Amino acid sequence: MVDEVTFSEPMTIGKHEWRIRFDEGGTINYEWRRLGQRMWRSYRDWPSYDFNNGQTAGLPASVKKLWERERKRVDLHTGRISPVQQLSLFAAIPGELQLAGVAPC
Repeated sequence: MVDEVTFSEPMTIGKHEWRIRFDEGGTINYEWRRLGQRMWRSYRDWPSYDFNNGQTAGLPASVKKLWERERKRVDLHTGRISPVQQLSLFAAIPGELQLAGVAPC
Protein backbone atom coordinates (compact mmCIF):
# COMPACT_ATOMS: atom_id res chain seq x y z
CA MET A 1 0.00 0.00 0.00
CA VAL A 2 1.16 3.54 -0.68
CA ASP A 3 0.69 6.75 1.22
CA GLU A 4 0.05 9.02 -1.75
CA VAL A 5 -2.58 9.35 -4.45
CA THR A 6 -1.60 8.02 -7.87
CA PHE A 7 -3.52 7.25 -11.06
CA SER A 8 -3.54 4.62 -13.77
CA GLU A 9 -3.05 5.61 -17.37
CA PRO A 10 -6.43 6.64 -18.80
CA MET A 11 -8.28 4.18 -21.02
CA THR A 12 -10.66 5.34 -23.72
CA ILE A 13 -13.99 3.54 -23.46
CA GLY A 14 -16.56 4.79 -25.92
CA LYS A 15 -16.73 8.60 -25.78
CA HIS A 16 -15.09 8.78 -22.35
CA GLU A 17 -11.79 8.21 -20.64
CA TRP A 18 -11.62 6.22 -17.42
CA ARG A 19 -8.82 5.84 -14.91
CA ILE A 20 -8.30 4.26 -11.51
CA ARG A 21 -7.38 6.50 -8.61
CA PHE A 22 -5.14 4.75 -6.08
CA ASP A 23 -5.90 6.50 -2.80
CA GLU A 24 -4.02 6.43 0.48
CA GLY A 25 -4.79 3.51 2.74
CA GLY A 26 -5.11 0.95 -0.05
CA THR A 27 -8.43 2.04 -1.55
CA ILE A 28 -9.23 2.59 -5.21
CA ASN A 29 -11.81 4.69 -7.02
CA TYR A 30 -12.74 5.17 -10.65
CA GLU A 31 -12.77 8.54 -12.40
CA TRP A 32 -14.07 9.49 -15.83
CA ARG A 33 -14.27 12.38 -18.22
CA ARG A 34 -15.73 13.00 -21.64
CA LEU A 35 -13.12 12.95 -24.42
CA GLY A 36 -11.67 16.43 -24.83
CA GLN A 37 -12.54 17.60 -21.31
CA ARG A 38 -9.91 18.42 -18.72
CA MET A 39 -11.71 17.81 -15.44
CA TRP A 40 -12.04 14.29 -14.04
CA ARG A 41 -15.25 13.27 -12.28
CA SER A 42 -15.99 10.67 -9.64
CA TYR A 43 -17.56 7.38 -10.70
CA ARG A 44 -20.50 8.40 -8.50
CA ASP A 45 -21.26 11.17 -11.02
CA TRP A 46 -21.73 8.63 -13.83
CA PRO A 47 -25.31 9.12 -15.11
CA SER A 48 -26.36 5.48 -14.58
CA TYR A 49 -24.39 4.94 -11.35
CA ASP A 50 -26.30 2.57 -9.08
CA PHE A 51 -24.69 1.49 -5.82
CA ASN A 52 -27.16 -1.39 -5.59
CA ASN A 53 -26.08 -2.94 -8.90
CA GLY A 54 -23.81 -5.73 -7.70
CA GLN A 55 -22.83 -6.70 -11.23
CA THR A 56 -21.20 -3.45 -12.40
CA ALA A 57 -21.95 -0.94 -9.60
CA GLY A 58 -23.85 1.03 -12.23
CA LEU A 59 -20.71 1.66 -14.28
CA PRO A 60 -20.36 0.65 -17.92
CA ALA A 61 -19.52 -3.06 -18.12
CA SER A 62 -16.59 -2.19 -20.40
CA VAL A 63 -14.80 -0.49 -17.46
CA LYS A 64 -13.87 -4.05 -16.54
CA LYS A 65 -11.20 -3.82 -19.28
CA LEU A 66 -9.47 -1.08 -17.27
CA TRP A 67 -9.66 -3.13 -14.08
CA GLU A 68 -8.24 -6.17 -15.86
CA ARG A 69 -5.38 -4.11 -17.29
CA GLU A 70 -4.57 -2.72 -13.82
CA ARG A 71 -5.36 -5.90 -11.86
CA LYS A 72 -1.81 -6.55 -10.57
CA ARG A 73 -1.41 -2.95 -9.46
CA VAL A 74 -4.83 -3.01 -7.78
CA ASP A 75 -3.93 -6.23 -5.95
CA LEU A 76 -0.61 -4.77 -4.79
CA HIS A 77 -2.23 -1.50 -3.73
CA THR A 78 -5.08 -3.09 -1.82
CA GLY A 79 -2.78 -5.58 -0.10
CA ARG A 80 -4.28 -8.66 -1.79
CA ILE A 81 -0.79 -9.65 -2.90
CA SER A 82 2.57 -8.57 -1.53
CA PRO A 83 5.51 -7.59 -3.77
CA VAL A 84 7.30 -10.78 -2.64
CA GLN A 85 4.31 -12.96 -3.59
CA GLN A 86 4.16 -11.25 -6.97
CA LEU A 87 7.76 -12.22 -7.71
CA SER A 88 7.23 -15.88 -6.78
CA LEU A 89 3.80 -16.34 -8.37
CA PHE A 90 5.17 -17.88 -11.58
CA ALA A 91 8.09 -20.25 -11.92
CA ALA A 92 9.75 -20.49 -15.32
CA ILE A 93 9.61 -23.96 -16.87
CA PRO A 94 11.28 -24.47 -20.25
CA GLY A 95 8.73 -23.76 -22.95
CA GLU A 96 5.86 -22.79 -20.61
CA LEU A 97 4.81 -20.93 -17.48
CA GLN A 98 3.36 -22.86 -14.58
CA LEU A 99 1.95 -21.65 -11.28
CA ALA A 100 4.58 -22.09 -8.58
CA GLY A 101 3.89 -25.11 -6.40
CA VAL A 102 1.23 -26.61 -8.69
CA ALA A 103 1.96 -30.02 -10.20
CA PRO A 104 1.50 -30.31 -13.96
CA CYS A 105 -1.70 -32.02 -15.15
